[in-house]
Amino acid sequence: VCQIKCNKGYDLLGAMERVCQSNHVWSGATTTCNLIQCDLMIPPRNGHIDCDNGHLYASKCKFTCKEGYRMIGHKTSKCLESKQWSHAAPVCEVKLCPQIEAPEHATMRCTDTNRYESQCTIFCKLGHELKGYTEITCGPDGHWLTKAEDKSTYEVNGFPKNVCEKISCPLLPAPINGVMQCTDDNNYDSLCRAQCDPGFDLLGSRARRCQWSGQWAGVPVVCQRITCPTFTLPETIDINCHNSTSDATKTICRFSAADGYRLVGP
Repeated sequence: VCQIKCNKGYDLLGAMERVCQSNHVWSGATTTCNLIQCDLMIPPRNGHIDCDNGHLYASKCKFTCKEGYRMIGHKTSKCLESKQWSHAAPVCEVKLCPQIEAPEHATMRCTDTNRYESQCTIFCKLGHELKGYTEITCGPDGHWLTKAEDKSTYEVNGFPKNVCEKISCPLLPAPINGVMQCTDDNNYDSLCRAQCDPGFDLLGSRARRCQWSGQWAGVPVVCQRITCPTFTLPETIDINCHNSTSDATKTICRFSAADGYRLVGP
């Protein structure tokens, strides 16, 4: 009676026991020992697998993930005598950058939210100008990246809050002998209205608005003293003009007739 046992890592096919019979023939079927095989190991999505002996017994498989992906599970797996792998294939999960929000006075568009390789671009709202970078990309290590002027990349924490600043125009001074009132100082879309003091005439644009170009619409304002035409009088009338005692901006002229003449008119 012969008992047959395969070496470790081999699977027995055939009879485990064979008896020498009277007809000079061994009982049972011919026995073979085949190397144990596990099911074919499938590489993870967005990852790679490297096995040193395929899916045969004692083969060891190593897993790696593509750039921008992190591994969830075991990095290695071994084909066991039970025809099972020691560990299931891992999962390669895309890396995420921190959630970001659009900065003040801007809108933001991202190609794939905050996932690896997603590009986020901002656009300043009307009346605001950009004071920084406009685009960031989610990098392979889970950090937001942007490009410097020399094309190199560096890490950032999203977009600065004040990257879109309100456009402002040069300070608009009040005219001499007048006042200026503005709805929002010298910021974009502010409307400034000029008014001259009594006795002065306004020359220029009475109302000026700060435009997106950073310049005021209209022309500068000047308050010019109001003057009346000079009198053309005959020699028989004398004229004497002086400032009013009640209102210094007004001039009062008095007429008097020469001797022998009578004044007709105011």
